[in-house]
Amino acid sequence: MNKKNISGQQLRQRLLLDGYSAREIADRLGVTTQNLTAIFHSKNVQKRTLKAIGKVIGKKEDYFLKEQRIIPFLSGPELKEKLSKNDITIPQLAELLGATTQNLYAILRSKNLRLSTIRSMSIALNKPIEWFSSFEIPETAQDKEHYIKALEALIEQQKKYIAVLEERLTSQNS
Repeated sequence: MNKKNISGQQLRQRLLLDGYSAREIADRLGVTTQNLTAIFHSKNVQKRTLKAIGKVIGKKEDYFLKEQRIIPFLSGPELKEKLSKNDITIPQLAELLGATTQNLYAILRSKNLRLSTIRSMSIALNKPIEWFSSFEIPETAQDKEHYIKALEALIEQQKKYIAVLEERLTSQNS
C-alpha cells in the first residue's frame, strides 16, 4: 500500500533504517546538513525532493511512499540486558562506537533509544536492525496463524502510537 505523501520525520527514519546518515545524504545531494535537516522538519516532503534523494541512493521516489515495517525497539535497560546475555560488555560496545563508557551507560538508562543510536549499534555489532526489536515469538506460538495474529496486533498497536505522536507533533507545530 502506498501513501500519498511522507513527512520529513518519516523520511529521516526511513533513511536511517536503510543505513544512511544525514551527512551522507546531504553530501550526495550537494547540500548542507542544515538544508537536509530543514527537509526532515517539514510536514510534507515534496515529490521532487524524494526523487532527488531516491536518485542518489538508487531508489525511485515511490520507494519512500510505500508502507514501512514497524519495529518496536528495545528500551535502554532491555538492550543492556540483551547485550549482557550475548556476552557483549558496555566497554566493548563503547569502544566499537567510539563513545565513552559513561555516555553509553547514560544512553542505556533511556526508555526510548534514538533510531540513529540503534542504527549505529547495529553497524558496530554487525547485527541486523531487527536484533534490537523488543518483539520475540513466544515459545507457545508455534503455529503460523497465531504468530501472524500476534504481529497484526503489534502493528495495530504501533499505528495507534504513531497516530498519537503525529497528533502531538501537529498540536505542537500549531
